[in-house]
Amino acid sequence: MPKPDANEDTAVIYTDGACSGNPGPGGWGVYYQWGAHEKELYGAEKATTNNRMELMAAIQALETLKRPMDVVLYTDSSYVRNGITTWMNGWKRNGWINSKKEPVKNADLWRRLDEAAARHNVDWRWVKGHAGDPGNERADRLACKGRDEAAGRRLFPPRRVPHRDRPPLPSHDENGTITTMSDQVPSRFSGGVDLSTLAAAAQQQAAQAQQGGLPGSGVLAIDVTDATVQTEVLERSLDALVIVAFWADQVPESLQVRDILQRLAAEAGGAWVLAKADVLQNQQLAAALQLQSLPAVVALAQGRPLDLLQGPQTEQGLRQWIGRVTQAAGLDVPQPLDPELANAENLMVEGQLDAAEAAYDKYLKNHPASGEAEAGLAQVRMLRRVGALPDNAVAISDADPDNIDAALAAADLQLLSGQAEAAYERLIALVAKNFGEDRERLRKRLVELFTVAGVDDPAVAKARRKLSAVLF
Repeated sequence: MPKPDANEDTAVIYTDGACSGNPGPGGWGVYYQWGAHEKELYGAEKATTNNRMELMAAIQALETLKRPMDVVLYTDSSYVRNGITTWMNGWKRNGWINSKKEPVKNADLWRRLDEAAARHNVDWRWVKGHAGDPGNERADRLACKGRDEAAGRRLFPPRRVPHRDRPPLPSHDENGTITTMSDQVPSRFSGGVDLSTLAAAAQQQAAQAQQGGLPGSGVLAIDVTDATVQTEVLERSLDALVIVAFWADQVPESLQVRDILQRLAAEAGGAWVLAKADVLQNQQLAAALQLQSLPAVVALAQGRPLDLLQGPQTEQGLRQWIGRVTQAAGLDVPQPLDPELANAENLMVEGQLDAAEAAYDKYLKNHPASGEAEAGLAQVRMLRRVGALPDNAVAISDADPDNIDAALAAADLQLLSGQAEAAYERLIALVAKNFGEDRERLRKRLVELFTVAGVDDPAVAKARRKLSAVLF
């Protein structure tokens, strides 16, 4: 039977991931309920981790919905729930780089989950795994099914959803040939480039292949050949920026450019994918792109080339070029992160709340106007409070709506569960009813929650206006 939350306008979803070996063959499972309807979905990857499968389950659950909906999503992964409700804003502000100047783990999937969740109103709920919850058990069976099939045979890859907000790229003629390049990135191609023949050849070779895994999702760097260019470059570029570095052992400068790009790809944390192409193993692709010399670097998006670099390149020159093509492709370019802030955020993510609070306090003494540090400190304090709350804190407040302590607890839990607007409404209603110290206590907590969510959050702007109307 569907849960009480489920109706024609609200989908109740259970997600789970499974992995054998971690890393190893893995699977993800999704069980949907809406109204009287039910649906199951699962998929697999040959080489992955449990956390990636937990993330992929949530991603597929939200991407598969055909229209924006109210969603109650149950996951037994604290990693997923805390990441999307608490850590995500900090990661985005800090450019997806941690205190070791390395990308946030699984940043590619976190970005994709952030985009998928933005289309819906999602209530993120944690459920204890393997504890008899029927929906969780069903999602677990699906994830295990995917994992077992990944270990034994090749599966079809999950549905790919292209970015919807990316600006239009170069136009085509009626044959699908590129006729113009982006105005932002001057073209160095000598003429139109038609990849349709190459794509057809690659599809045929892939169909003849006897072995091979699924196209990895969100990897930072891959090696490609003419046999894999269809899936690893052309299809991947439909919803990601792919930079192809052509190299050959006989051209040392091409090896240098390839290695610099490998490092820059790691710094970008999944903002774009590096495809490393040995020119001897990618002669069809090199010919289609009309390469004339090495080193050669090509940027592709939406299945089409954006720009070409040929000849030796410096690291600074490559950085500037990547900045231009990422902007042309409509991507966010990660910004450098203050190492002290990165360390504080890392401590918070690892659950070392006392150490994180001390780190943020120290930073604010030296940088009193830092909005990032204030937001981080507010998150730490909220997490400490939530850790002591009962799971039914919201129900307790609903049963006694004038109880300020219960309302403050419920608002914390609602914000952490992705129900920010409900949290704000709960406290603003009490601000209107109270005066003196109680009103000021409620106001301060609202300001703290606004800081956690971020000043640029539309829900925060709306709640601030309502709070001002009540106060003044």
